[in-house]
Amino acid sequence: MKILTFGPTDRYKVYKPDYANQLPLEQVFRRPDQSYVQAALENQDAEILFADAITDIGADIMDALPNLKMIHSEGVGYNCIDCTAARERNIYVCNNQGCN
Repeated sequence: MKILTFGPTDRYKVYKPDYANQLPLEQVFRRPDQSYVQAALENQDAEILFADAITDIGADIMDALPNLKMIHSEGVGYNCIDCTAARERNIYVCNNQGCN
């Protein structure tokens, strides 16, 4: 399973639990020189998208990720995610309720 992450690499290195390295997944990060759509187009096989709670995730990004099954907001907010577009594409949207 491939996870595309729009958040900073360093944050994930600090908080990623050791057992996660044993899971059958590949995590890739958007490079600072990439737009969000460009990162999606270059990782079309991603099934999960991790995004900062203030990053706009619209239909354009979802359409660039044909295998997308879930969008996960890193924070409690998910108002920057187009939930209607996600619902139309059968993509789950979740957040980190209670993390703050």
